[in-house]
Amino acid sequence: MIVNVESPIEASVGVGAFKLGEHISKYYDIIYHYTIFNQDPFKKKKVVYLKSPIQVAYLIEKCIELNFHIFNGKLCCIKLIKGFKGEYRDIFIGMPLSEFKQKHSEFNYDPEHECFISEKHFGVWIQQDIQFEFIESISLFVRESITEDFNEMDRYQRGDW
Repeated sequence: MIVNVESPIEASVGVGAFKLGEHISKYYDIIYHYTIFNQDPFKKKKVVYLKSPIQVAYLIEKCIELNFHIFNGKLCCIKLIKGFKGEYRDIFIGMPLSEFKQKHSEFNYDPEHECFISEKHFGVWIQQDIQFEFIESISLFVRESITEDFNEMDRYQRGDW
């Protein structure tokens, strides 16, 4: 599988060949290549890490973070960071915050999650660099992970989705 760091970003779907909800086994070869095969123990930046008690993250091409749910093995979040060249609509990593706010007033800042979210763009979170005022990352989440209902969140955390 070839990783295209210029792939378009699709809300609730994924980025290029990486699709939300897919099982980790589908990505074995690429995870092996970017983590185990090319792992340098002296590098400061980790390419595999535990994100939370229920998520493990793999960094691909230094700019695509794939987060898999530990209990069911499904891709639950894709975080795109510096170096990723694709766009969501016309939103991109490095975009000036002032331009983003002007063009996309439907996004509102959520102080609890420290990002911009919009009901119109469900599952897409835009994170900012506060100091330099630009878009720092774009994250995509599976629908099941975004809920305020306790029972639904409990199902998600247990991997029953």
